[in-house]
Amino acid sequence: MNIRLLVLLFLTLTVSLTATPARTPLPAHEQADAAHTLSEAQKLKIKRIQIESEQKAAPAALRLAAIVKRIYENMLADRPDEKLRSRLGAEMKEAAWTLLAIKGQTVREIVNVLTLDQKQFIKTEMRKPGAPGDLSEVISRAFKLTDK
Repeated sequence: MNIRLLVLLFLTLTVSLTATPARTPLPAHEQADAAHTLSEAQKLKIKRIQIESEQKAAPAALRLAAIVKRIYENMLADRPDEKLRSRLGAEMKEAAWTLLAIKGQTVREIVNVLTLDQKQFIKTEMRKPGAPGDLSEVISRAFKLTDK
């Protein structure tokens, strides 16, 4: 047989084998590993969500800090103003709710990035003794998303 023909036959077989994705399911240990890790695309999406969330939360956090400062000033005044205390309390509640709403939306968006197996993995992690009560923290720890 001609060497060119052998090379052509080899290349044809190699291309057809590599171009066809495997149809067999992953072994159980590889499925478990996939559930415990994030793809690079998932990591990028989550990072984008976190950055957008921080940008949305920054003004609300500054507003809350300013309200708390005014509450403290009123508390320390020679004669605290009860009407001001009441009004600032309501403003503080609104600012805190705004921050919680941003956090809730962020967690929802991050969870939507996860696969069903990854969500199941997070459920398992949440059931462990000593697991954080905050879902975003469980996700960060489980997938090692923190820089610490």
